Amino acid sequence: MTAEKYVSNVFGTSCKNLKLNLINVNSNPTEGNTEKGQNVVTFIENMAAFFPNIVKNYNDDMKQHKPEEKMEVAERFFVPFWFSPTSSKNRQHPIDFGGDHNSESLYKDIDTLATHQMFAILWNNTHLCAALASKKKYDSLGTVSPKLLIPEEGYSSKEVEYAIERGVCNTVGLQTTESCRWIGIHQAADKKYNATMICGDNTFLSGSCQIFKTLFDHIDIIKTRQNNKFNGIKLADVSINSTNIDDKVKQSSLVIARLLGGSIFLHDYLCVLRDIFNVKKLVEIDTTIKNEQKVVSIDIVINDFAKVKKYVSIAKALKTIR
Repeated sequence: MTAEKYVSNVFGTSCKNLKLNLINVNSNPTEGNTEKGQNVVTFIENMAAFFPNIVKNYNDDMKQHKPEEKMEVAERFFVPFWFSPTSSKNRQHPIDFGGDHNSESLYKDIDTLATHQMFAILWNNTHLCAALASKKKYDSLGTVSPKLLIPEEGYSSKEVEYAIERGVCNTVGLQTTESCRWIGIHQAADKKYNATMICGDNTFLSGSCQIFKTLFDHIDIIKTRQNNKFNGIKLADVSINSTNIDDKVKQSSLVIARLLGGSIFLHDYLCVLRDIFNVKKLVEIDTTIKNEQKVVSIDIVINDFAKVKKYVSIAKALKTIR
């Protein structure tokens, strides 16, 4: 099978017709890189402000345009991105952002750049195949043999190296700890298809129940180590994309920040897809069901991650996480 066919099997169209977004949140503290990134507390704060700021700028600009120009205006502010806190990289020789410059500044603040920034050369199906082969199909029960989104073919070691260097992933193949659970697709203004892949480890992809269980386990670790008198925790000073950390408090701080910040980012972006780009449904992938995928309402996912966002808002107001 050709690389183009593999891409078409996942998205229903070839690479040349695709604008791709990736949200990839891995809370595993052994996943990351050695490059210095933003502090975990700053990361959560940036996540809380990111899409609200872009939405405000978009709404202000729309006041000067006709309703029928909505899609063109929206695509200047919400440029296709790759968001993966574990694999942020300092990209060399970036090309023009291709969108609103205020959005560009916000994207850079969270180490997130547009798709064409991630792939500085003219990216093609073989490059995308390497990225797709870095994600397994989500398995809600953990009872079946792991399956990648595409087989480990259709690309070479050169494409794997390039994908890792550009921050798309940390590894490719079945050894990856990352899966894809949801994909949302809508037609862009230029008639291409804007696809959003929602990926990460099973803790993140399993939603609020598993996130809260993991979160509170790590909060207990920090509270025990810090022995604080107040009923809260202070996150350690650690970079959001760190790896190979021996200190338990730093490890727990990393897990907490990625889960909280990633949940806010996902929730807010899904609201953008629903409210601005009129996306009502997501394709959900799960290898434990008969056909491995089904269509679900985007509101189901939004409402689930809204619970985590609300928790962050309350914790911030009460200053129980700082």
